[in-house]
Amino acid sequence: MLFLITLLSLGGVLKAQTYYEFAYDDAGNRVRRGVVILSNGEGSLSKADSSLNYENNIWKTDVRIFPNPTKGTVCLETADSQYIADYWLYDNNGVLLDSGQCGSASLTLDLSSRNKGIYLLEALVGKDYKHFKIIKQ
Repeated sequence: MLFLITLLSLGGVLKAQTYYEFAYDDAGNRVRRGVVILSNGEGSLSKADSSLNYENNIWKTDVRIFPNPTKGTVCLETADSQYIADYWLYDNNGVLLDSGQCGSASLTLDLSSRNKGIYLLEALVGKDYKHFKIIKQ
């Protein structure tokens, strides 16, 4: 799923146009951000003339959460040598429901006793804080 947000650069008569591309996974977490600058010296813009000038993968480590949506347990794991140090689980109103230390490359949370709804998981992976939206069915 790819959403585009377009911002125009009005430095002249259609000399350049900048837009930002954001990519999201199936759970709605942003996984990629890119800046594309379209330019053409003749005053007309074409996507064929564009190139991706800047791309930033939001997560430096490959972190995945599954299954999401879930009916019970949800797993968070890293694909490389990074480990999950700490985690915090919040409800949709921002109330802290659970927290703890992990110290490994995977974390399993049991949400089977929780109500249906949206939960927010914050995890300290390596030196970076990662945020996930979890849907409990």
